Amino acid sequence: MALSTTCCNNLSPPTPNSASKKNISLAPSQISWERKEGSWRNRCFVGRAPDETKPYIPDYKLAFEHVCILASSKKVLDEIQKNLELTEEYMEASRMTLERFGNTSSSSVWYELAYLETKRRIKKGNRVWQIAFGSGFKCNSVVWCNY
Repeated sequence: MALSTTCCNNLSPPTPNSASKKNISLAPSQISWERKEGSWRNRCFVGRAPDETKPYIPDYKLAFEHVCILASSKKVLDEIQKNLELTEEYMEASRMTLERFGNTSSSSVWYELAYLETKRRIKKGNRVWQIAFGSGFKCNSVVWCNY
């Protein structure tokens, strides 16, 4: 695997939620311009009808074939799955790592990558998004591309 893009965000915003939102906002750079249309349309209506306008959530499944999320607890994985609208297939490596090894802290994303490689899920041209949360309300991510 070769490193395609690195997006690191070590800022310490007031809440963990704002750290993850700021970091995840970097991910749409992996999404095509055509797919970003919803985001621009949403921004035009913000303020006009705030109760009726839902925030735009990019379809990360179009940007990444695999996602490795820090497996700290089932509740965290459930919330991330719900907020990013990921399927169980995308969550499998994270859930299996948590079940087999427990909370291994930041190394869990590497166990998840090894799980995907062992299951031969990563094909040529696939992009893998590793995302982890740390102390001080930090959020880091990296995108790997298998050329």
